[in-house]
Amino acid sequence: KIENLESLLETEEFNYLQSIGVELYNEKKRFDLLSVFDELIDENAWSRLFAYLFSSKKEHGLRQSAIREWLNLGVETNKHLKNFLNQLPSEEKSETNTITEWYTETGRRLDILIKIQDNRTGDIKAIIGIENKVDSGEQFEQISDYQKSLIKTFPNKPILIFFLTPDGRQPQTSLSHKECPC
Repeated sequence: KIENLESLLETEEFNYLQSIGVELYNEKKRFDLLSVFDELIDENAWSRLFAYLFSSKKEHGLRQSAIREWLNLGVETNKHLKNFLNQLPSEEKSETNTITEWYTETGRRLDILIKIQDNRTGDIKAIIGIENKVDSGEQFEQISDYQKSLIKTFPNKPILIFFLTPDGRQPQTSLSHKECPC
């Protein structure tokens, strides 16, 4: 395995990644691995990466720590998120399953759907939708269509939808919805 690592260190790809990392470190004065990858991967790859990390069934050993830590990042400033977290079953009593490219009944595709389920019965306890917008804008009524579809598909469940962008812009097509805040 040492030989494999040594041969990796000699590749052009590794040198390129290393140069990006050094450049980003010099700009921000801290290392940020995800920023390195931002230069190299697209929106679909980000969705697959988040879906992998947020699923407790994958063999990464994180269980639900990635999704729960991520959700806790905004709990201080977001009343909808705080309310959502208060409705979740404990990590010991639940599991998270992720789906990339979840289709609505109208044929739209939400980037990631996360089901928080009872780990004994499989009953859905809560839903999280994630829409990534890396290099593209919103389509007509896109986020509001996702909100409506999630409410219809998962009635009477706690639901949140996240709109992720590298620049932190707000969604233009979301509805102010108590049942599915964005």
